[in-house]
Amino acid sequence: MHNVLTPVLQYGFAGFSLLLLGLLYWMIRKLLEVLHQTAQIIADNKVTTELRARQAEEEIALLKRIHEQLLERPCFAGLEEFMEWRASNQREHR
Repeated sequence: MHNVLTPVLQYGFAGFSLLLLGLLYWMIRKLLEVLHQTAQIIADNKVTTELRARQAEEEIALLKRIHEQLLERPCFAGLEEFMEWRASNQREHR
């Protein structure tokens, strides 16, 4: 009986090994797909972050220009000195 089952067992192990290799190949392909998608998402996020940084720099420059323009107006001409005076007085009273 041992001689009869030996080829069957050998073919069974060989078939199971091929099945496991196929499963391993499929899992590695899926892993590579996920890694590719992750790399694409990271690249997209980098582009978006750089765009947002440029937008923030532009907004800061715009706010600085608006600040300077406001300080040039007669109604705001002494406002900055007043705010500094007020802040120093508040520190003294604490």
